[in-house]
Amino acid sequence: MADTDTYLHLIGLQILAILGIVMIIQGERPPKRALSGAFLLVLGMLLAHVVSHILPDHFARFVYGTHREYRSLPRQD
Repeated sequence: MADTDTYLHLIGLQILAILGIVMIIQGERPPKRALSGAFLLVLGMLLAHVVSHILPDHFARFVYGTHREYRSLPRQD
């Protein structure tokens, strides 16, 4: 059984696909603007989530490396 994170990724991708298809089908301007806003919101959330998976160690090293008091702590590798 897959974990919750995998399900969230799949649901987010499905929402993006549905919004993209509906935007293509929709012809009127105001609903299309709302749909594109929702599309960008979901895409931004998914990208932020992916970045939080890929870069946590690099980000932590950057943050803790910039403070003098953290540099003296022993590293756990």
